[in-house]
Amino acid sequence: MKLVPLAAAAALGSIALAACYRDRAPDGVTGARTEEGRAAAAATASSDALAFLPVDAELVLGVDVRQVVGSPLWKQFESQIMGRIGPRLGEIRAACGYEPLDALRSVTIGVKLAEPFDGVIVVRGLPRDKTLACIGRALPSRPGITVERGVVTIPGDGPNEPPAVMAFAGATTLVLTTSRPKLDAALMSGAPLRGSRAFTELWGLVNARDAIWGVVNGAARAFDALASFGVRPRAVLGSASLANGLSMTGRMRLGTPDEATQLAALGQSQIGSVQSMAEKVEVGADGTDVTLRVDMTTAQVDTITRMMLSMAGSMFGGP
Repeated sequence: MKLVPLAAAAALGSIALAACYRDRAPDGVTGARTEEGRAAAAATASSDALAFLPVDAELVLGVDVRQVVGSPLWKQFESQIMGRIGPRLGEIRAACGYEPLDALRSVTIGVKLAEPFDGVIVVRGLPRDKTLACIGRALPSRPGITVERGVVTIPGDGPNEPPAVMAFAGATTLVLTTSRPKLDAALMSGAPLRGSRAFTELWGLVNARDAIWGVVNGAARAFDALASFGVRPRAVLGSASLANGLSMTGRMRLGTPDEATQLAALGQSQIGSVQSMAEKVEVGADGTDVTLRVDMTTAQVDTITRMMLSMAGSMFGGP
């Protein structure tokens, strides 16, 4: 997963899906007063960093777009990133009269790690009124799009791809999921993750002020491959700062302190092979957690990225 361009990609994808949402609360079967209260509750909840993300999410990810775009790493890789998303940005800029990357503040995602997509994406910072006034001009027409009681539904690209269903919650918060019932449930939910003791404990160990942060719980299929090596994580979490190169901190939670100590010792024995590629690499144990810290300069990140791209090109026949 390419984390640096993720914020722009997710946000731009949401812009590309948000068409013709009317600037009013949806008119549901429960009546205008209930819908107005629901809209007000959603707008209030939208200020919470964890708002609308489902309590059963296996991956919870946050990206501070402003930090990413303002970082030295972004400047280092800007030409490659803009080569992919620049034309779409230009279309939106021309139609809407504002710079999308200047408007975006953050993207948060709460999903189950399965196919097809099952979760909620929350994009913050897009000016609702300007976006809604221009979105019809910013997007090419696409068959199958429906607007019903203020909620936009866009069909998936194929029979196995779920639709995108979305609405604004407040003046600058766009909520996207895969069905109208899920959208209604998300907008009514507040911040359900706040009520999960397990998640709250993990969240307390994450520096959510960093440019990128994430928590993966132990139910995720992403951990299946590690089981063959005798490693069975209960959770993985961490964050990355881009203020000066790349500084990552992370934790892998295991079943017992002995497991953590043994895995940390194995990691420490391998540090020498990667130490020359980073300013700092530290592996340790803290109770049942294996801890990791990696600090890299922008030049070191560039070197490793080039190496990885070269390896990928050799393996898959790319340039």
